[in-house]
Amino acid sequence: MSPGAGVRSLALADLGGDLVALVADSRARITQWQVEGTYGASRRLEWNQADLVQALACTTLDGHPVAVCCGIEGELVLWDLESAGRQALPFAVGAPVGDLDCTQVDGCPAVVAAGLDGSVHIRWLDRGTPVVSVEQAHSGPVKTVACTTLAGQPVAVTAGLDGFLRFWDIGTGQPCAPTVDNGAPVGAIDCVVQDSRAVAVAGGVDGTVRLWDIAASRTRALREAHSRAVRAVTCTSVEGNPVAVTGTDDGDLWVWDLDQGLPTARMSFPGAIRALDAVGEVILVGCSAEVVVLKRRALRGNELRWTKWAWTFPGAQS
Repeated sequence: MSPGAGVRSLALADLGGDLVALVADSRARITQWQVEGTYGASRRLEWNQADLVQALACTTLDGHPVAVCCGIEGELVLWDLESAGRQALPFAVGAPVGDLDCTQVDGCPAVVAAGLDGSVHIRWLDRGTPVVSVEQAHSGPVKTVACTTLAGQPVAVTAGLDGFLRFWDIGTGQPCAPTVDNGAPVGAIDCVVQDSRAVAVAGGVDGTVRLWDIAASRTRALREAHSRAVRAVTCTSVEGNPVAVTGTDDGDLWVWDLDQGLPTARMSFPGAIRALDAVGEVILVGCSAEVVVLKRRALRGNELRWTKWAWTFPGAQS
């Protein structure tokens, strides 16, 4: 990868049974790669070269896998991942975006955008209409958003540099749980189900990792902390057990067994980790100018063991 073209955002998507990765870099390029399956070679998705990609997320629209991207200018763009067709959505966020996530509400796709001006925006993808825009949702930049389900209803969790977690009913755009104080600015967040309860995993810029039981507004810090700021968090499930993955400014990546509250795998990378995603036992890592795929090896006892390889962006795999 050419100097200075670092990974800004990434996501995993299912494309006809194949697992593919979308990676956006700091030279305003988006590339689609195959991780598993028979899909074929990588390809470049068209993007406005003058506008850096801030965030991307994947969902389905009318039964087709799609990706939603947003840049500094706040324009939302949608791609059909099967045809690579590009569609500018009939609305813009109107603010630089720190993060995106997508979910389904009664079969209708919705996108939630975290504004770096403290705003939060929820939009219907199929209708192009807003659910809500909250201009002062947070008192500082909103760096991260994640979707989950609470009492059967899709909800979004937003967090950022003000250190607060806020919870939104995606169908109505209204707050659905009390705001909670994380005790430190939040660099990244993701959600997982633990013991049948929706849990938010918040990575702090002070290196802490906290679990928030959303319904109970109750938290616990995991038993160890990183030495540097957490900038990326993703969650997955391994043999039915909830797992979180955290990445930091100094390139540390930890895989956490959330039931034990301890990291079961620790890896170091030669650059800051800015983006993570996971599907099942596959983890995608955006580290400086590399993309790394982690896959779990055979279990020994209760340990989670992983192997990795890197790709040179944006072309061939190595």
